[in-house]
Amino acid sequence: RVINGTRVVNPNLLDAPNAHRVTSIGAVSAPITAVAFVDPTAPHSRENRGGRIIVQDHQLQGIPSQEQAQLMADAFAAADPATFEKVQFSGPADPRHDVFTVVRLNGVNYLETAWSLNPLGHNAQHAHTLQRSRVVGG
Repeated sequence: RVINGTRVVNPNLLDAPNAHRVTSIGAVSAPITAVAFVDPTAPHSRENRGGRIIVQDHQLQGIPSQEQAQLMADAFAAADPATFEKVQFSGPADPRHDVFTVVRLNGVNYLETAWSLNPLGHNAQHAHTLQRSRVVGG
């Protein structure tokens, strides 16, 4: 059960990065840099934002080559947290919930990634955070 008016879906989607830049830092002759973009079908992609790019920088040590930097940038883009749909809501207190269980909400299965029962007491609200992978790339 969901308390009316408490459901929030992806509050960070407008500011989510759609490009990941990996830069090698440390004792190298010249910095090695690579950029990867999130899937073009993702709602926060540059294609779906009219060309607007928001970059997240990852500065890492020990990258030996341009190819390795590109592989790391591609991995960051593929695992981008914004490619997951996140839902938060509150409901009546129910201590039977556990983290990493499947919760069905409006006909869609989500993984419960967090919950809290604070403060405990009469009419306490049970806050839930659910997540599921977005369908991107076809």
